[in-house]
Amino acid sequence: MNFLYRPVRMASFLVLGLTAACSSSGTDIDTQASTSNQTQTTRTRQAPIPTPPAQQRVARTTERSPLGADELRTALAGNSVYVGNPGSEFAAVHNNDGSMAGRSWGSGNDESGEGEWRVDDNGQYCRKWSNGWSAGQWGCFEVYRDGDNLQLERVSGAGANGAMELKDGNPHDL
Repeated sequence: MNFLYRPVRMASFLVLGLTAACSSSGTDIDTQASTSNQTQTTRTRQAPIPTPPAQQRVARTTERSPLGADELRTALAGNSVYVGNPGSEFAAVHNNDGSMAGRSWGSGNDESGEGEWRVDDNGQYCRKWSNGWSAGQWGCFEVYRDGDNLQLERVSGAGANGAMELKDGNPHDL
């Protein structure tokens, strides 16, 4: 993947992020023009296309297994997730009533969104953004925890894999 697109991909996950595909509603974020050998090339940076599930899953091991439904609900309810990269940040709060609010900012881009979240009985975290992040579709993930970090791995629907930091409460006033 082109080095210039990595910050956008991480931010997308979070919206992806809880995320994923979170940094843009599909509109252009930034347009860059460069000249090489008198040939002009224009590149448009947009939200990344999610990696096919067959290429993004990490094998389960006895040392690594997804969070259970109760543990995941307890971790997310009333708390936030955050991803920060140079020039691209994302935060989302998961309200106790199943609603959520998120914000993506940096590099001249500032976008907010609202959505819904739930944890099914199998322990899969599912979310849907109403503003067009992740194409406004439900996406479900297995969630792994390492201290205050959560790793999301998409099982179905829209969104991208990625890591987020779990934060107590709503420190970004979303």
